Amino acid sequence: NFKVQTPPACPDVTGLMANNLSLTNVDVSWNAAAGATNYLWEIQDSPNPQGTPGPIASGSGAGISAAAAGTYVDGNDYILYVVSECPAQGTYQPLAFTLDLPPANDLCSGATVLTCVSSLTGESSVNSTDQSGDVACSMGVGVWYKIAGTGDVITVDITNDSFDGELAIASGSCGSLTNISCTDGGISSESASFASSIGTDYFIYFGDYATGGSDAGTFDIAISCATPPANNDCANAILVGANSVTPGTTVLATTTGNPGFCDYSLS
Repeated sequence: NFKVQTPPACPDVTGLMANNLSLTNVDVSWNAAAGATNYLWEIQDSPNPQGTPGPIASGSGAGISAAAAGTYVDGNDYILYVVSECPAQGTYQPLAFTLDLPPANDLCSGATVLTCVSSLTGESSVNSTDQSGDVACSMGVGVWYKIAGTGDVITVDITNDSFDGELAIASGSCGSLTNISCTDGGISSESASFASSIGTDYFIYFGDYATGGSDAGTFDIAISCATPPANNDCANAILVGANSVTPGTTVLATTTGNPGFCDYSLS
């Protein structure tokens, strides 16, 4: 006599993860199931069930991780399905995830390049990371912009921001920036001006005003440039004579070269 028995099902996998998300690949992994000799996996557009023809990516193997190469769309929802085989098959386990990529200008190295006539609307810091330490301002998550010095006074205007932000200005190069200013003057707008030098790059970081904060949203950014007075710097001081009247202006003047102390005594 003999008895035919169905082999026991393989234990289900646990600990499904989807990491290092990009538009062309997602790294997937899971915990090993006791006795499993093989795993089948696939990624489907949500809410497609497992087995729907034409998955984004699929594969099999004895390993507990894989590179799921495929074509993904930022903001779309997906489901990872994984099942173990011992050789009897367990039950497919799902993991829902969303492909939320950081902005292209999330890092200093990817700063959006601006000019004196730039005016961008609908900019976004959603899904950005906190890089504020690079500009020496106590801020949170944010995004980067870059403008080359023109010798003019450059003004950065942030308007229509959907969150309470802070505006940081720094000069130099990524990884070696020198802070110029940290401006947190309003809830829905910020503005900062600085004297620029030809040959120097300036970086603009706009993000959550709170230290380590994660608030993000949309905003508009505009750049304008204007020439400071001819005698803006000490080296270009205008010579005036005794008992003379010389017209002057401090409009667009900066603190560049400000001696900090003037002796008004007569010699």
